[in-house]
Amino acid sequence: MNDNQKFLSGLLLGVAAGATTVALLQSKCSKAIVKNVKSSVKNVTDNLKDKLSRLDATIDSWINKGRNFVNGYRSNTAKNEVASDFEEYFC
Repeated sequence: MNDNQKFLSGLLLGVAAGATTVALLQSKCSKAIVKNVKSSVKNVTDNLKDKLSRLDATIDSWINKGRNFVNGYRSNTAKNEVASDFEEYFC
C-alpha cells in the first residue's frame, strides 16, 4: 500500500467516523447517549478518586511502618552498643 492509498483510506475512515458521530448526536436519543456518557465518566472518575485516596492511605501506612522499623532498629542498636561498652569496660 503506497502513501496515497494510506492517506485516502485514513481520510475515508475519518469522514465515516465524523458522519456517524454527527448522526448520533443529531438523533432523538442523542440526549440520552450524552447523559449516559456523562454518567459513565462521572462513575469512573469517582471510582478512580476513591482508589487513589485508598492508595494514598496505604502508602502512608507503609511509610509509618518503615519509620517505626527504622526507629526500632536504631533503639535496639543503641542498646546493644551500650551493653557491649559495658561488657568491654567491666567484664
